[in-house]
Amino acid sequence: MTDHAREGHHAMSFRIEAIARKHRQIDQEITQESRRPLPDAAVLQRLKRQKLQLKDEMARHEGLLRTLSRATPHPGTGLIAAQ
Repeated sequence: MTDHAREGHHAMSFRIEAIARKHRQIDQEITQESRRPLPDAAVLQRLKRQKLQLKDEMARHEGLLRTLSRATPHPGTGLIAAQ
């Protein structure tokens, strides 16, 4: 793996972890709102939508990371070939 590819891999891993932290934070907010005596349905809907969007974004980034992990430089050309 080249230095550039390794940097991309680390950046993508960092981004996935940041999304996962935000996902967990929203999950806690949903739990807190749900435990209120009169939970606000609009707030819960908005939070759940955000949580789902983060889950989808995390899945896209994880797919890209898997692709980056499988990609290796093609000998002699510098081109990337999937393994």
